[in-house]
Amino acid sequence: RTSEQAHVIARQVAQTGALLPGTAGFNNAFNTITSDPSLLSGSKFVDATKLSQVEGNYNFSELVDVAEIQVGGSWREFKLKSAGTIFTDANGPIVFSEYGFYMQVMKKLMDDKLKFTGSIRYDKSKNYDGNYSPRLSLV
Repeated sequence: RTSEQAHVIARQVAQTGALLPGTAGFNNAFNTITSDPSLLSGSKFVDATKLSQVEGNYNFSELVDVAEIQVGGSWREFKLKSAGTIFTDANGPIVFSEYGFYMQVMKKLMDDKLKFTGSIRYDKSKNYDGNYSPRLSLV
């Protein structure tokens, strides 16, 4: 036997019992596997994850002439719900939230040729300590 003949025989043996796309057997196996959410026997992802979010911003320029003042904030809640097929939530949804607030003051100087900006932001997540982020700029 030549190596080419050996390859043909090996390929025939390896493909014995293989499901061919388009056949009833292939389609049945495909539908069974893709509709089964079990990590042991299927490939279906269950995902009923939800995100709730609220954001707001207000610019006080109509009320204050000395500088431009802005305040704002945001809140988010994540509810991971995949029945254990994507996340480690087989025993129930994983719920966590985060929020943040900020204030920014901007003042134009020297006939609007120079701009001073100062801001502070606070962010907090259920899983982490809160963090302040100050910023100053002069442009």
